[in-house]
Amino acid sequence: MITGIKVRNFKSLSDFSLLDLPPFSCLIGLNGSGKTTVLQLFDFIGQLMHGRGEMRGWNPTELITGGSRARTIHLTVSLLIDDKHLSWHGAFNVDKKRMENEQIRFDNGSELFKVEAGRTLVMQGENNPDRKDIAFLNYQGSLLSSLKISDPWILSVKNELASLKSFDLLSPASLRSASKKSNELGLGGDGLPGFLSQLDSEQSESLMNTLSQFYPRLQAFEIKRRQFGWKNLLIKEYQRTVQTGHINDGLLRILAILSQRYSSSGFLFFDEIENGINQEIVQKLVEQLQNFRDKQLMVTTHSAQVLNYLNDSAARKSVYLLYQDIEGLTHARKFYDIPAVSELLEFMGPGQAMSQTNLIELATQLCQKDDLPQNDDKKSGTEA
Repeated sequence: MITGIKVRNFKSLSDFSLLDLPPFSCLIGLNGSGKTTVLQLFDFIGQLMHGRGEMRGWNPTELITGGSRARTIHLTVSLLIDDKHLSWHGAFNVDKKRMENEQIRFDNGSELFKVEAGRTLVMQGENNPDRKDIAFLNYQGSLLSSLKISDPWILSVKNELASLKSFDLLSPASLRSASKKSNELGLGGDGLPGFLSQLDSEQSESLMNTLSQFYPRLQAFEIKRRQFGWKNLLIKEYQRTVQTGHINDGLLRILAILSQRYSSSGFLFFDEIENGINQEIVQKLVEQLQNFRDKQLMVTTHSAQVLNYLNDSAARKSVYLLYQDIEGLTHARKFYDIPAVSELLEFMGPGQAMSQTNLIELATQLCQKDDLPQNDDKKSGTEA
């Protein structure tokens, strides 16, 4: 499980951290506060572990914070694995498209893995460190993606970070599209029929049972096989079969989200979780997301209603406010730890407390308290 993340020099995240992350967390904030940038950051880290130094078709130099002359993005991820606290550190060189000076260590400071001077890999064994010359290696992303790893702790860190999966707004058009068999759902929901087709019968039955709690009239979802390996999604209700062109957007989004219980990803990030979903079933969705098998989830929302379905204790632990200063740099705070908001939570629900809070004024107050450049109407260059 990921317990914290720190980054310097990634887009609007010039000096940014999210700490004390629980199994379920929720990001709120105004449009342009940086929520989507945080989603992209998690996606970026996951791509590094797959040996990719590029993402979403961007030039890596576009990831650098605006105005910065630095050529590196500094990353730290804290993890909890089998009751042990570890951290992964490194700096991504945007020119070389790879991590440099990577380290993995326990919280007591003992090192498991480190790169010295960009040339020597040191992996700590039970007795003596194992040192290897890596100057000849040509790799992108993280060095971990290019190594055969036998140490269980190092392998666990790599696998945990490689299992990060971020989704953009799930597009109904993408969800409806035919696709080939795949063990992964695309960023915008493309590939849904192909992903569902590779579930085994037990997983499909379990998914359908959960889906029927949202839409009781549904009897089954089916995959129609076409030529050349293409597959279409069909829904069966009241003894009739409905093609995807006639399935409502909300059902498709719910199906796509719930299907990720059975993905290989250990950390899932969904943008604007309430988007296109009927208010009457948002509560069921929030309940499901807080108990999502053995996975860690992060979501963004603009909806106070979503927060109302969290109890006070869960809200205090899981809701983070993102806000920007006048220079367009993003900062984060646990929303219900802010004194003025915490007081509201004493006599109203989490969503009501959000509705009663002027987030523009609150951002200005937080910038004043932290001695940051303050927001005003002249702010520009924001990121979603």
